[in-house]
Amino acid sequence: MVSLIVGPVGFFTPKSSDWPGIYSLPANTVEPEQLTDVSFFDGDKGFHAQSTISLHGASTRKSRDKKSLKLTFRGVYGGDVHYDLFGDGEERYHSLTLRSGYMDDNTLLRDSICQSTAVETGAQVLTLRNRYCVVYINGEYWGIYSLREAYSKAYAADRLDSREDEVAIVRSRVRNYFDTDLVAFFNYLNAHKNWTQREYDALAEKFDLVSLADWLVLETYFYNYDLPGNIRYIRANAESRYQYAFFDLDFGLRKTGLDWSYSLAADQQFGLITSNVVKFPAFQELLLQRMACLFSHGLNEATQLRYLDSYAAAIESELEREYERWPKGAADTAAMVEELRTHITAHRQQRCFETLCKKLYLDEDSVKAQYFGDTPLE
Repeated sequence: MVSLIVGPVGFFTPKSSDWPGIYSLPANTVEPEQLTDVSFFDGDKGFHAQSTISLHGASTRKSRDKKSLKLTFRGVYGGDVHYDLFGDGEERYHSLTLRSGYMDDNTLLRDSICQSTAVETGAQVLTLRNRYCVVYINGEYWGIYSLREAYSKAYAADRLDSREDEVAIVRSRVRNYFDTDLVAFFNYLNAHKNWTQREYDALAEKFDLVSLADWLVLETYFYNYDLPGNIRYIRANAESRYQYAFFDLDFGLRKTGLDWSYSLAADQQFGLITSNVVKFPAFQELLLQRMACLFSHGLNEATQLRYLDSYAAAIESELEREYERWPKGAADTAAMVEELRTHITAHRQQRCFETLCKKLYLDEDSVKAQYFGDTPLE
């Protein structure tokens, strides 16, 4: 359980006010924050800290009353939290997110399943661990949330064995005020759309190609069609290559069909990389090697069904109160879980492989024999 104590003035002030509160602000505005008192209860353990609180995410601000929140433990208020939050031993957290979701569209489950699967595969992408909790704000029940890590320089420094002041986190669409170096690189790619080996080599110097390959497989397998604003490029320091962060899969596992049209979209900025790099035999080989590796290490139906059953059971006892608090998100729980089960078991491995071969004009039988052997694809 997470308890948040905030000053109602400045947080819940209505949108109609001359100075609307943080909770009323629409997406794409300046991100104000205010002080909050945070208590995390974990059986007979937990922690207490002060942090700033702000809204997190974009679309949920416009379409839902139940907002996602971000907690940042700034040094002036006591600094990072040190706690064993995800069962991997005590770690430090500079920021955490409380991710909202509903059962009527399965956003309460989908992203958590996708993230947890990516973590289990050992994919060379940055991922976010999570656990479910109930949230109270000023003593009022606020519903079921997914408590998770947040992409921050502290997070990246710990994962990439670097220092915070050396880390770069760049969000798509890349613009000048985020990272001039990466903007210059995308401008270069935009001016050289007919790639030669020179452009491929330039990409290999700037980006970790294994991370790119793993990210492509994961995004395509889950068929995430909300990519353009949900990509993070992260590097440890100026001498290192950018890695991909796996981020925001609310639109993943939403359909039974899948192909590579979104992840290789040439009309998007990120597609300047993905739509061109797959034309090179060296990357095609790497992509198929990584696909085979991920399929055999958890990117499969059994892993996702295990998380589906585990997470559905974890929130089941709270759903009655959740629906009372947020009636617009109420749903036939069993039906929504079964819908997600249908999407998970929709032969995603096979479709991911077949549609890639079709896209790249590869012979399925010979490619399957070379990279997957006699192992059947689900």
